[in-house]
Amino acid sequence: MKLKWTKPIVFPKTKAGKQFEWVVKEWASGTDSASLLVNLNPWGTPDWRFKFGSPTDDYYQGDYKFNLCIVDIITGCQSCDTVNIKIIGEPVVSVLTPDPVCVNWDTIDLNNYVTVNGLNASEVSGGRFEVGDVDYSNSDPRVGMPLPKGHLFPPNKGPGAFKIRYYNDGTGCLKVDSFYVYVNDTPDAVLLGPLTLCSTGPTLDLNSRIDMGKTKPQSGIAGWEGPNLVGSVFTPLSTNTSEIEGPYDMKLAYTDNNGCADTEIYQVFVRTQPEINITTVKPYPQCENTPFPIQSESKFSLNTVQWTLMNGSDGSIDNANAENIVYTHGTGDQANKMAMLKVTTVAIPNEVCPQVSDSILVVIHPYPVLEPLDKFNGCVPLSTNWDVTETAGIPSGQLSYQWVFGNGDSSTAASPAMIMYPNQGIYDVKVTVTNNTPDGGQCATTITGPQHVEVYPNPDAYFETDPSYSTTVALPKFTMINKSKIEQNPFAPTLRYVWDFGTTNGDTAMSENPRFAYSRDTGVYRIFLTAISNHGCIDTFSRAVHIGPDIIVFVPDVFTPNQEGPNKNERFNAVATNFKTFRMMIYNRWGEKLFETNNSEEGWDGNDPVGDPCMQGVYVYHIEITSFEDKKYTYDGTVTLLR
Repeated sequence: MKLKWTKPIVFPKTKAGKQFEWVVKEWASGTDSASLLVNLNPWGTPDWRFKFGSPTDDYYQGDYKFNLCIVDIITGCQSCDTVNIKIIGEPVVSVLTPDPVCVNWDTIDLNNYVTVNGLNASEVSGGRFEVGDVDYSNSDPRVGMPLPKGHLFPPNKGPGAFKIRYYNDGTGCLKVDSFYVYVNDTPDAVLLGPLTLCSTGPTLDLNSRIDMGKTKPQSGIAGWEGPNLVGSVFTPLSTNTSEIEGPYDMKLAYTDNNGCADTEIYQVFVRTQPEINITTVKPYPQCENTPFPIQSESKFSLNTVQWTLMNGSDGSIDNANAENIVYTHGTGDQANKMAMLKVTTVAIPNEVCPQVSDSILVVIHPYPVLEPLDKFNGCVPLSTNWDVTETAGIPSGQLSYQWVFGNGDSSTAASPAMIMYPNQGIYDVKVTVTNNTPDGGQCATTITGPQHVEVYPNPDAYFETDPSYSTTVALPKFTMINKSKIEQNPFAPTLRYVWDFGTTNGDTAMSENPRFAYSRDTGVYRIFLTAISNHGCIDTFSRAVHIGPDIIVFVPDVFTPNQEGPNKNERFNAVATNFKTFRMMIYNRWGEKLFETNNSEEGWDGNDPVGDPCMQGVYVYHIEITSFEDKKYTYDGTVTLLR
């Protein structure tokens, strides 16, 4: 308990002539007022003391009033005063010992383990904590260490038994109590170095990565947390997004029998299983004597690959470390009609995954071997038949043909026939023969030009005569005017000529422009000209010529018997010379004879037999003349009568 005065109390020494008297005016219920004042020297000089029981006598708590009077014995004068005293109890402090904690745990609030007068220590004032001793020694440097905020205890100051003293004088009475905080050290788990696992490899028991030779205590319990974990077993899965995935952080909580745990992080890397795939079609059909491009695609191997030859293949690779290569077959490959290649991924540093390979069979097909094409020549129009011979022994059922004849025509027949060239010129013919293999290969050989076909122009035979077409027996001679021609480009041909004059004697000539005299017999003769080029191309032209008698007859084709105009046009007359007899008859269009005379001088006047004028129109004449050689000539025609 503690006294609380309203004013200072002075305990004066008794002096001669002075008398002091204390009186209890007010006191706490339940107390004996007579026992509150005690004179410790009743037989001498009075020594008054207040007495409020022992510290455990809580019933003394309360308010008190004391009265003091001083009397001057000599004069009898007296002076009095009062003082109020309040008696309060000591705080009731209760402490609990915390459960043991671990060094690596969070700070603990010491207020949670102390109550003052039934209240949590944080709810009352006047309290404070201090570290009294450590491990029962006050020489430890941690004794008296400052506590954060005065009441937070940090276990990370190290293991040990910390004596915590609690002081509280918030009520005016100091109360001290103490308790211990036991801090246990954490276990020490030591891990081996990190690992890189292959995504296609076995699982990993992470407990095997604890170095038990260095881990203390060895009796601890390991608890793991992390991705792809079942208990302590890690499965190295891959997301196929990178070559090295991770690190995956695996959290280990290694706990001892005190419940303290050492937390460690173990890192695991996952190496994605490399992949390699030849993307070129398999098997790969190719034609001999050509470079073979082969493509591959690798993943998760830094694009590093290695090509090798298999099964005795003897060709060459342009870049054996590239994904895409060009392979040139060897003589052995050509003989075997195949080659085998393999591509393998190349291990990167610290590789943990097995290398993978892919292979491809290259099937080598021969090209058709063709004999030269025949050549054709001839005159327009030229008909040709074509064929080509394959000598490599490729089955005929695998061969296909494509002909281009240069004249606008084409064909897919093996032996196209009746290919016509209607125009002269030089033509290049091309044929492509393809070996269509069962596996889809197509190996083609082409023969093309030059000058497989020469089509020569035909002459254009033509001539005229002088005189033209006819003459008389008086001068039965003709000069031939040869106008034959032939196209000169591109062959520049020459012509020779054969003439046949159509006589019974078979008269002919070979010159270009011959002259020929017929006998003095009248008649019609057909002259033939045959023009022949130096390539043997022929054209023939013929023309008829007439050898007439030596008489001359002129027959007009119109007359005007109207008494107008020139008088000589009033009658229709045929003018003839060198004749023996003359006869002329006139007919209308119905065949009725209108006029007849044997006198070449008479002529028709345009009237009918009764003398009436004939209508304007066309009339038919028939004239018979006999020459002095008694040859008879007839002339038939029409004459127009105009009025």
